[in-house]
Amino acid sequence: FTQCKNHLDDPAIDIKNNDKHEKSSSEQNGAIGSAFTIQDWEKYSPAKHLAPEEWNDRLMQLSKKHDAIDSEKCVSQAPSMKIQNEKMKHLEQPSSIGATHQDAEIYEMVNDDDAILLDARNIYETRVGHFAVPNLPTFFPNTRKFSSLPMALNTPEAAEALAGKQVFMYCTGGVRCERAGTYLRALSESNVGAWKGKDKPKGIYQLRGGIQKYLEKYGEPVQKAVNNSSGKNGSNEYSAATVQDAANRATNGGDSSYRCLFRGKNFVFDPRRTDPIIGNGITKSPASQKERTSLVGRCIICSCPHDDYDNGFAPCENKEARCCKCRVLVLVCNDCRQKVRCWGESDDTVIEFKMRLFCGKNGKDCVDEGNISENVETVMF
Repeated sequence: FTQCKNHLDDPAIDIKNNDKHEKSSSEQNGAIGSAFTIQDWEKYSPAKHLAPEEWNDRLMQLSKKHDAIDSEKCVSQAPSMKIQNEKMKHLEQPSSIGATHQDAEIYEMVNDDDAILLDARNIYETRVGHFAVPNLPTFFPNTRKFSSLPMALNTPEAAEALAGKQVFMYCTGGVRCERAGTYLRALSESNVGAWKGKDKPKGIYQLRGGIQKYLEKYGEPVQKAVNNSSGKNGSNEYSAATVQDAANRATNGGDSSYRCLFRGKNFVFDPRRTDPIIGNGITKSPASQKERTSLVGRCIICSCPHDDYDNGFAPCENKEARCCKCRVLVLVCNDCRQKVRCWGESDDTVIEFKMRLFCGKNGKDCVDEGNISENVETVMF
């Protein structure tokens, strides 16, 4: 892993080979939480690529299998575990005659239900959008910058969550997973640090093309809706261009293989801040007091649904909300934004009496969010 140029963001990832392997004593011993170097770790094979369609099929099959297992526990006469859907026939064990290596690999992948997703992105990216697969947990490293990911993967929490499981990892475009998957494989086979005595993952897979390619297939285009009644500049509500199609994909009815498993926005490192294609893009009328299913972000102060760091302004205007101390991006709804003072705002007579915004609970204290490897978490959706 190479050090990122910007402490706050990772607009570009340098994937050139690093021929120098300088090891400190903690790196040589594989100290827990340290980003120790494994000699020639880049020579390990990277994670297996899954196209968006394969990714969706595998995760939906694993999710449905958990549903079937739960149903079996709840009723005295459980339904057959055999999936009747024509597209699920390859779940049955392939016969030895005529079965290909790929058939056997798919069967093993789907029928081993001990799986977990791994989000290889930073905390401010996952705050506005992430995969949410029913019945499957997701491991969030919650890093501030990509170069901190090795430390997050070498924690007891990471080893406990990922050891012995099928790991499905994803990032924005797939570049970070190329290195993270290779590093995870080398780390898990090293038997040092937090992984000492732990089983290596049964399989490591990555989403080919990342969230970007996935949303091209399963996402919904949106346009900003102007809330004329409120009179506020910059509503963060969205209007799906194809609402009915989005609704069909978001429900369990019909062909579930087309169901979008990504929720929210895809954070990008360009002037747009987020991609205009979102996951599960359904908009509920504000008057109905129902939030759209695609909105996953929350205001740090009042916890209301909110996923716009810029509060309706263009990112190039530099009006985004940041912690006054560590400067990490913070989600603050439009109402609360009027009551706080963020990093970079001038000390004029109007602003100086406002509460200073920080990245901790309720925006009151700085916790240097994303810079501590112990902040990792596993979430079930």
